[in-house]
Amino acid sequence: MTISDDKIRFNTACLKKFEDVEYVELLLNTVEKCIAIRPCEKNNPNAIRWGALREDGRWAVLPKSCRGFAEPLYSLMG
Repeated sequence: MTISDDKIRFNTACLKKFEDVEYVELLLNTVEKCIAIRPCEKNNPNAIRWGALREDGRWAVLPKSCRGFAEPLYSLMG
């Protein structure tokens, strides 16, 4: 996973960990200072569409905007 000033991007290794999962929920533990992801349903209010199935049957990574998330995260993690 890569987090920049305005985008969050999951790599294909992440997609392979959760095969056939289109939506995930991003979890942040502020005490242990770690980030986790878990599969979720499309209708989950925290759902992030992190990948899409291409016509050739392979999954493609979808970068997402994370404005307003990166700066507090960087501050929290030190």
